[in-house]
Amino acid sequence: RHGVRELDLIFQSGTFETRHFTDLEFGVFTCKTLLTLRLFNLPSLVLTIPTHSCLPNLKGFHLTFLKFSDDESIRRLLSSCNSLEELLVQSCELSNLNKLSVCHPTFKRLTISGGYIAPSCEVEINIPNLVFFDFGCVYCTETRLSLRNLNSLSEACTYIGFIAMSSNYCNDTNSVFDVMRALNCVQSFHLTGICSEIQAMLQRPSLIPEFPNLTFLKMGTCNAGWENMFVRCPCLETLASELERTPKKYPSCLRHQIKAIKIFALKRKDVDFQLVEYLLKKAGVLESLT
Repeated sequence: RHGVRELDLIFQSGTFETRHFTDLEFGVFTCKTLLTLRLFNLPSLVLTIPTHSCLPNLKGFHLTFLKFSDDESIRRLLSSCNSLEELLVQSCELSNLNKLSVCHPTFKRLTISGGYIAPSCEVEINIPNLVFFDFGCVYCTETRLSLRNLNSLSEACTYIGFIAMSSNYCNDTNSVFDVMRALNCVQSFHLTGICSEIQAMLQRPSLIPEFPNLTFLKMGTCNAGWENMFVRCPCLETLASELERTPKKYPSCLRHQIKAIKIFALKRKDVDFQLVEYLLKKAGVLESLT
């Protein structure tokens, strides 16, 4: 606490053990000089945030392999960090939360990945000044997901993958379209976890939102309909993808806009050759193909 600005705190506990903080550890949550705090535990720790937490100058907070005790604990954590700009929640257990609400005016970077969100959980992300967003959790189709006021985003990475828990799913809040629309202001977009919902959307151009500012697009495996995504990206210049087949329709942006293409994880040599030949022939302003 004597002028400490950066701290990595590693806990040793059993699986999902509730942790009672020592006086020294409690002091971490009231340290006024801390700028960066990283909490790490393996295999997992049930984290109860002290009631009187206050980290007024904290800019970066990383949480790895932790489990929040309840909704109030994570609310208390965020409200105690008035200057926080970066929050990373990596491989944390979120299944016991009823609501995960991240609505913080100072946030610029947010990563929530590697965890599982329960069907009953409501997820709300409402951060008007956010510039980077990485969302890579597995959640159920019944999970209520709300992404709002993300108009400052310049870069987003998202894994879209659902676990169907019932055959009567009809909640539009969780639709791929709504997720894509909430992120459509980005300049750089990494879309992975191509599931049946995304595949269906790519083959229905009317459902794809326009990405007016997008210049860099990275996509996971996509066997059909990828050209329809390009049509909705009028400024696209760089593409990185696991493309495995030539498109049925010729996207005009391929001739006039795309300057760099990177194809990765190619598997079938006959398809590879046809695709490379197609791209070299159709990409009129292409400068790099790797």
